[in-house]
Amino acid sequence: MKDVEKLVDTLDDPHQQLYHQFMDESDKTQQTKRDAIHKTVDGMSVDAQGQFAKISAILTNPTLPEEERWNRILTIYGKLEPSLRNEFEEKFKPLV
Repeated sequence: MKDVEKLVDTLDDPHQQLYHQFMDESDKTQQTKRDAIHKTVDGMSVDAQGQFAKISAILTNPTLPEEERWNRILTIYGKLEPSLRNEFEEKFKPLV
């Protein structure tokens, strides 16, 4: 990201403004999505919230390679009780 910022600094003012506008809009969009996810998780059962916390920790771990990250998530999801799996699918379906 630092390399991108350095490159942006070499652009003329209108293009720098366009880049910063894009980044601001992107940040707002991401925050809106995060808020929707947090609201959804708050409405889930305690067991589902616990499993979501495990998945979230894996997703946000920058030290894990992408393939390992998804393998761990699939392992957790595959071991979920059917009722929890259904709860995840039901709650998150509107967000996808």
